[in-house]
Amino acid sequence: MRHGCRVSLPHALRSTAKCQTCKANGVDPQPYIADVIGKIAADWPAARWDELMPWNRAQQPAKPVAQAA
Repeated sequence: MRHGCRVSLPHALRSTAKCQTCKANGVDPQPYIADVIGKIAADWPAARWDELMPWNRAQQPAKPVAQAA
C-alpha cells in the first residue's frame, strides 16, 4: 500500500497547467482559484463561466495617479 500524497499525476498536471495559464495571463493563481471556487459554490450561472477564465480576468493596467505639482 502506498503512503503519502494521494494526488494522481493527471490531477497534478491539470493543476500545474491552471497555474501556468494564470501566470501567462498576469493573474495570481492562488487568489484567482479561491475566487472562482467561491463564485461557483455561490451558484455562478453556467452561461457566464467564460467570464471566470484567467484570460478574461487578466489584471487591468494600473491607472496613473495624478501627482501634485
